[in-house]
Amino acid sequence: MYDREEREPRTAAERKSREVFERTGGRRTSPETQSRPERSEEVWIDEGSTRRRRGTSGTRSRTTGRAQKGGRKEVRALDSVIDEFESALGQKASGRAIRRYEAALQAFEAYRYDDARKILGPMSKEYSDVSAVHEMLGLCLYRGGQWKKAAEEIEAALVLNPNWIFNHAVLADCHRALGNHIRVSDLWKEVSDASPGPEMMAEARIVYAGSLADQGRMQDALQVLVRQTADVKRAEEYHLRQWYVIGDLHDRMGNVIEARRFFERVMMHDAGFADVVERLAALGS
Repeated sequence: MYDREEREPRTAAERKSREVFERTGGRRTSPETQSRPERSEEVWIDEGSTRRRRGTSGTRSRTTGRAQKGGRKEVRALDSVIDEFESALGQKASGRAIRRYEAALQAFEAYRYDDARKILGPMSKEYSDVSAVHEMLGLCLYRGGQWKKAAEEIEAALVLNPNWIFNHAVLADCHRALGNHIRVSDLWKEVSDASPGPEMMAEARIVYAGSLADQGRMQDALQVLVRQTADVKRAEEYHLRQWYVIGDLHDRMGNVIEARRFFERVMMHDAGFADVVERLAALGS
């Protein structure tokens, strides 16, 4: 959803763009449009077992065990997160805090963001030196559209863990919503310099282009996306999202032919993507 302080859309294309932007390149408040960072492992455990199973310390991989008869699936904190708690509180004192974190994590993984937030809110004050708490609380607040509070928590996590750039696109999205375009630009540069995987790059690129478009810099926004114009045989969702945004920008600029070209490409790969069929119909043949 767009901020109340933003100007009202002046054209039909802009109005339609705002209706779907959160699904295609704006504030991603639905769980389907953004992969969550790997902060947990899923394990199948026997109901009677209370023994913690730990993997390789410091990894961010997810492992799934086999289901045991009468077992249940639990989501557990990664060893790197457990190490954070133990470093901050000591090994003996950290057990209860980790269990609280894992309860919040279970809710978060089930998309019950309000439940997770209620657990994490007090924890962020009690365990202010644990970046994972701030990170997950920030993501819960982001899902609820609380851009300022979300940005504060994710920024706090970054201070504690400056090399963890996975949430830069989310953080940039918060700052874009708040009109902090300089911070958006800085975060984009950090992601670009780190050159992570294509999906993470796409998320950051889309948010940065959106920030430029918010400032009326449509050509600059297109320039950010210019390398993403080539078609591919097997399109991933991040390809579709970028092409949709390119089409949307051309539509808003009145470039009907180019807008139609990119919307048609999206539809060719996935006719059910966002409102691409309606956008093409609105552009005419």
